[in-house]
Formats: sequence, structure tokens, C-alpha cells
Amino acid sequence: MTTGATEPLFEPYEQECIGGGKCLEVSLATGDDRSVVALPTSARIGIYDASTETKSLIDITSPRFLRTGRTLPPAVSAEDTLRWNAENSTIFAVYRFREHVVTIHARPRLGADWVFGQPVEFTVLLNLHSYDGRLVWEDIELPDLPIGQDSENVFVVDYGERGRAGTSPAATLSTIHIS
Repeated sequence: MTTGATEPLFEPYEQECIGGGKCLEVSLATGDDRSVVALPTSARIGIYDASTETKSLIDITSPRFLRTGRTLPPAVSAEDTLRWNAENSTIFAVYRFREHVVTIHARPRLGADWVFGQPVEFTVLLNLHSYDGRLVWEDIELPDLPIGQDSENVFVVDYGERGRAGTSPAATLSTIHIS
């Protein structure tokens, strides 16, 4: 910190970005023997060993992982980016467990009458793979974006039918047991 010098942590497993500024939202789950890295606009996650070399790639596409084929350039408005995200799944987070890796992919839900600046709800889906790439669970719908994990669970706040922008009297912490 005192010198300001930096060095790369992981070599990227993809060199291009299809989602403009969205590409900066990398998700990382580290551990003693391996780390899991997710580039948000990729359809794969990278498994790295302790040496930070890519060990393997896992294809996380699924029936509800959507792509239009349209590339979003880097210099577009926040509204254009949000609208692109509503049509294209992006990886929100990866979580590392003893025998499995969880990938959370999400899309904002923008209704036909949605106006930029209004609250946004999300379609959030969970996929579970073993470290060798075998699919265990696919497109498990979550009530909202996850807020964290422990050694055995993923945690999500469920705001109820009205969503996070609604006026529900209470929210519930949901636990998705993984290990």
C-alpha cells in the first residue's frame, strides 16, 4: 500500500467483454487450494489453483441463462446498460463450497412502462456445479440477489410479493443449504 505498486491477481480467462462497463463487476471466491472467478458477462467461470493459473473452466449456461447476441459498447448510458442487462443474463456472484461452486446469474425485470430511475426488481437464478463441471442444480429461482454465504449456505433476503421496492411490513432471511 505504501508504494502504490500493483500486480495482477489472476490471469483473465477471457479477453473480450460483451457487456460494456458491466465487465468490471468481477466476482471472486478464494480458498486455500483454489479460487473461483466469474467475469460478469461470461458464460463460464474460472477455477484457479493456488498458483493463480487457470485450472479449468466451467460452462454455466442453462435454459434460463439468456443472451441476445448483441454486444454493448463500453461508452453507453446507464439506462442503455440496464436495458441490455434485462435481456442478457450476467453473473452476479460465485460462492465456493467444499465440493461445489454456486453461480448466481441475474437479470433486472423492466416492465414495458418502466422509466429509468424507478426501482428495479431482479430475476435471480442459482446453478450448482461440482468442481469438475458436473451440473448438480440448474436455474433454482431465488427471491432476490443473495447477500452472502457461510460454509454451508447461501443467504437471500425475501422481501415478499411486493419485492424490495414494495411496502411489505417485513422481510425474511432465506437460507439455501448447499453443503
